[in-house]
Amino acid sequence: MSTDNYGYGRKIIYTDYDEITDDNICEVVKETFEQHLINSQAQESLFDYEKGKQPILDRIKNIRPEINHKLVDNEASKIVDFKLGYEFGNPINLVQRAKVEPCKNGEDKISDDDMKIALLNEMFVEECKESKDNKCARDFLISGIGYKMALAKKDVNGVAVFDYVIPNPLTTYIVRTNDVYRKKVLGVTYSIDKKTKKVRLGAYTDKKYYYFDKTFDEYISELNGIGKIPIVEYAYNHDRMGCFEKVIPLINYKNIVGSDRLNDISQHVQSLLWMNDCELEEKDKDKVSNEGGLVITRTTPDGKTPIIEYLSQVLNQSEIQTFADYLKDQIMEQSGVPTKGENGGGSTGSALSLSNGWATAEQLAKITESIYKESEMEFIDLVLTIIKNSNDVKNKEIKKLELSDIGIKFARNKTYDLGTKVNALATLLNSGVDGLKAFEVIDLFPDTQQAWLDSKENIEKKQGVSKEDNSIEKQDINATVNNDRIMGDSSDNYEQSPIAKL
Repeated sequence: MSTDNYGYGRKIIYTDYDEITDDNICEVVKETFEQHLINSQAQESLFDYEKGKQPILDRIKNIRPEINHKLVDNEASKIVDFKLGYEFGNPINLVQRAKVEPCKNGEDKISDDDMKIALLNEMFVEECKESKDNKCARDFLISGIGYKMALAKKDVNGVAVFDYVIPNPLTTYIVRTNDVYRKKVLGVTYSIDKKTKKVRLGAYTDKKYYYFDKTFDEYISELNGIGKIPIVEYAYNHDRMGCFEKVIPLINYKNIVGSDRLNDISQHVQSLLWMNDCELEEKDKDKVSNEGGLVITRTTPDGKTPIIEYLSQVLNQSEIQTFADYLKDQIMEQSGVPTKGENGGGSTGSALSLSNGWATAEQLAKITESIYKESEMEFIDLVLTIIKNSNDVKNKEIKKLELSDIGIKFARNKTYDLGTKVNALATLLNSGVDGLKAFEVIDLFPDTQQAWLDSKENIEKKQGVSKEDNSIEKQDINATVNNDRIMGDSSDNYEQSPIAKL
């Protein structure tokens, strides 16, 4: 297993050139490809580690080497599965960012981008966005970085005019300028010919596409019709490390503990036979030695004490279990995965969420969201550019859609604490809050934008009646909130909460 750049995150690949041209492209590709290989080797090791190829499998046991169990308790896979399910298990939706937007002349305009964004979502549905988002997320959860790619579709059969592709993170990289801006100047993806083992590499700038077929000294180039580099890089965190990379030493120690416990059991079952001051026929000695361990000793000539017994020393399993539990808790705590602790009596859902680590998992997920959104906005901008340059778009209105019109909505815990969410939604709507914003706050529906479109007419009609019949001048706000509650929620059990007396 390679250890180059392993455990310290993937390096950002820089170039000293501010612009990539025909004159320096060969030099840049040669230089950056070598830097990329260091990242790629570390990434490959992490992919193997997550699959179960871990150091315990190479362990050599010098004492009684015939008893050498190698147990892989794959905590890395458990961490990845949790992160993938919790943070990216639900679709990542595109929603209208705001209804009132400032114009360039300083005035406000009422935006009507609902249908445009719905059409963009329809294009992404045609391109299986949910599945491909999940694949990219798995790549950067394991290896620290992942990639998305969008290209103009050659044959348009549906509504989508672009191809949404997930490049192999082991054979893709981005080059940035070596200054404070870290501007993306080159996107590279390649494959290796199975027969000749030669690298076939494609490099994109915002103006040209370069294709290297044999060596890095010769290329074929053509114009980049998109006008943007079509590869977007995603990082799991600012360290560009995988979600389990920081706890790999702890996982290795936990594998050692589990393997040694199995060895302890086997060694107890296959205990050595100790014979002191006993004589055996040679044929009996060979038989005993072949079928089990045999140790023969002699005492001093003055006094002989014949003894026959098994030699065994069993580990203290309660102490070992305590240490194993400590390692597991540290692994999960440091990687931000909630524990499955027992529920205490009289605790509310919110208190249990805090005690078992779910609140921490949610906060870490929000950090991941913020990093993900930066790259996702870059990817959406790329897609919008392809749409605006396409002549195959059926509904021309979508070409008026701007990046600033779009919000990225993550969805988690849809039905958790449902009573509180329903009451919150009713309160917000009755208070006159915009319906789409209320839907986003409660985070109940997988596709917030579509749920709002389906409910918009009825909600706005109800809000209009509410404004006429239940104005603030006629009715106290607190009374309105209390009277409009639909069902009981966790706030009714406040006195039973452990935090009630704080």
